Amino acid sequence: MTLELRIVERVSTVPAEEWNALVRDDASPFVEHTWLDCLEEAGCVGEKSGWLPHHLVLYEDDKVVAAAPAYLKTNSEGEFIFDWSWADLASRLGLPYYPKLVLAVPFTPATGHRVLWHPSRDRAETVAIFGPKRCLYGSNFPIEKLWTDYASLIGAFRDAAAPLSAAAQKAIFHDTARRVYRL
Repeated sequence: MTLELRIVERVSTVPAEEWNALVRDDASPFVEHTWLDCLEEAGCVGEKSGWLPHHLVLYEDDKVVAAAPAYLKTNSEGEFIFDWSWADLASRLGLPYYPKLVLAVPFTPATGHRVLWHPSRDRAETVAIFGPKRCLYGSNFPIEKLWTDYASLIGAFRDAAAPLSAAAQKAIFHDTARRVYRL
C-alpha cells in the first residue's frame, strides 16, 4: 500500500466521479466536484479573491481515498470567521499570518464535512494519516449558533476525535494551535 498526499490547484484534475465518491449522502452540495469546479471556472476563486485552490487529495496506489477542499488564503475576505484581529496581532508581533491554509468552502457558512473519505475507509484511520500534529480544532462559531449551541458543537468534535489517543486529542485541541500560533 502506497499513500501519497497531493496538492491540486484545480479540482478538475481529479475526475468528478472519484471526488464525488467521497461525498456522503448527507453532505453539503458545496463540497461536490461541480460546485468547486464552477467556482474555479468562473474566477470566483484565484489570486484576485485571495482564495488560491490547494485541494488536498490522498491517493492509495493511485486511487482517491480522501480529499479536502482547501485554499491558500492571502487575506481574510469571504470567510465567516473574521480573524482580522489575529492578523493584526501577528503583524504587530512581526509574525507572518498570510498565507494561511483553510479547509473550507469559499463564501458560504454551510456546515458539513470538509475532510472527505471513501466509504470503504475507516474515518479514524484516514484522519490519522494526516497526523495530529497537522490537525487543529477550528469552527465557524458564532455562525454555528444559527443551528446549534457551543456545547453541542464541542461534543461533536470530541465524538469525532474519540477513537484517537489522548495524546492525539491533546494535539488537535491544544498543542498544534499553540505551536502554529506560537502561543
